[in-house]
Amino acid sequence: MPVVIKFYDNLGYLMAKHKFEAHTIWNLDETNDPTVKQPPKVIAPKGIKQVQQTVSAERGINVTMLGFINAGGGSAPPVLIFPRKKVAPVMFEKGPLGCIGLPHESGWMTGTNFFKSLQHFHSFVKCSKEKPILLIMDNHSSHLDFQAVTFAKDNGIILLTLPPHCSHALQPLDVTVYGPFKKRLGASQNDWMFVNPGGRISIKEIAELSKCPYENSFTTKKIIKGFKTTGIYPFNRFAIPDIRYAPSSVTERPEPKNGDNVLSNCQTQETFVNFGDTVHPVSPSVEMIIPPTILEMTPLTPSTEQLESSFVVPTTPLIQSSEQIVSDSTYAEMTPLSPSTEMMDSVSPSVEMIPLPTFTEQILSDSTSFALRHVSPRELRPLPQNSQETPSGPRPKSNNRLGRTRILTDTPEKNLIEEDHKKGGERK
Repeated sequence: MPVVIKFYDNLGYLMAKHKFEAHTIWNLDETNDPTVKQPPKVIAPKGIKQVQQTVSAERGINVTMLGFINAGGGSAPPVLIFPRKKVAPVMFEKGPLGCIGLPHESGWMTGTNFFKSLQHFHSFVKCSKEKPILLIMDNHSSHLDFQAVTFAKDNGIILLTLPPHCSHALQPLDVTVYGPFKKRLGASQNDWMFVNPGGRISIKEIAELSKCPYENSFTTKKIIKGFKTTGIYPFNRFAIPDIRYAPSSVTERPEPKNGDNVLSNCQTQETFVNFGDTVHPVSPSVEMIIPPTILEMTPLTPSTEQLESSFVVPTTPLIQSSEQIVSDSTYAEMTPLSPSTEMMDSVSPSVEMIPLPTFTEQILSDSTSFALRHVSPRELRPLPQNSQETPSGPRPKSNNRLGRTRILTDTPEKNLIEEDHKKGGERK
């Protein structure tokens, strides 16, 4: 994948240039810390269809937590973003040791709060231009704030961004830390509900309820494993297996070749199978399945003699009396209702009787070319037939710089961010 290769190229270049040690390679990322979290599993007797579990409310209020970890297994105190215009110290003083709280009306990270978060982070790592550190993060718009990038460059914080849609595989916090944190956070809130029956968790309790899950999740073992799994430290550009780069299958249509129309290459013909009085279409990719009851009565592949014997046309003349009707077992099986003598006598004796084949015989005669086998769900419901033709019209304009990995503190990239900052100020 080119964007991932570019990220490892930038990472290898920075590590060769600055000789970073494990404790100087950092990763930051935001995650939601809501007031309502999915509770843990409940143990119930087998057979009960409804198992209940109490939560604080139907919908929770979101609080954003910004975490910091390094490749040596250490971490810096997190930052909590509360959905308020002002934050009182009582809201975060019982949280993880050293954490701070910042306000925003929606509870999301912004450029201003990210700048304050970098100042908080710098007060713990004590880096400088002579002793720089590497900080890896995603391409969120708040991380591209000009004031924050300038502060990082002036204080020896080298900012490296991840390629888009790759944080689930390249970000250590997402790989090994935040999953256990969310699970323990749900258990912590569930314990609070037992102690406070009928109560509702508010944003004032979030920091306190997040303390134990934070301490049990941000452990040295998990953090080191996250950096090793992603190939950041020790540096290994082949840490992610090739199967993680495989695209999702969205269509079964072949790619167009030499300008051929995709629709003409993928048209299929339907096969119709006659079952009694009903005609059913059968896809050529799905083979017929004979019901088990039919298989018990008739072998799967009957011989030619068996099939021919099932359709023998009797040569005896048509029945003319009621006694002859009862004695003819073939006609009695075909017609369950006994006809009257007058009806049978009115039929011309020159007409020969041709008995209709049974349901089993008709299935076997129409499906001798089909074989019994397992049919996968993909054959029963194939993928949608989407076109793979390249769009002819122009693509919509977008900011391509957001869609790639960058070293934000390099002078060219910093100048581009400064230009965007000035343009944004002029529009205001």
